Amino acid sequence: MSEHGIPESFEVKTADFFTRRGFLSGDLLRPALPHLNAGDVRDLLVEVLQRHVVPSLDQKVQTYAVPTVHNPLRVTSVDGVEVVWATPAEGRGPAITPPRVTVMLQDVLACARRLRLSVPTPEAT
Repeated sequence: MSEHGIPESFEVKTADFFTRRGFLSGDLLRPALPHLNAGDVRDLLVEVLQRHVVPSLDQKVQTYAVPTVHNPLRVTSVDGVEVVWATPAEGRGPAITPPRVTVMLQDVLACARRLRLSVPTPEAT
C-alpha cells in the first residue's frame, strides 16, 4: 500500500473472465480511483484488462465487452475453443494461465490518463 492507502498493485485472477461476479464484480480497481463513477470504473477495468492482462496470458483469448457494472470483459474463446455460457452468470472453457496477473498501480493510472479520467497527482499516490 502507498502511504495514502492505495494499493501499489492489483492481483487479477484470470478465472474471473468466466464469471459475472469476476474482478470483484467489476470493482477491482475502485481503491485506486474511488472518486470515479461506475461507468468510468468499468471502462478503466476493460482498458487495464485488454492492455495488461490479456497480453500476459499463455493462451490466445477472444473477449467481449459487456455493458454492465459487474465484470465488464468476458472471454468468448481460448485458443480457438469456444467458451460455453450456460447462464449469463457463468461460462465454462479451457483454463487460462497464468492463474494470476499482477498489474501495477502506475499502469492502472496510465490507462486512466489514456481514457482522460481524473487521476491523483504522482505525489498523492
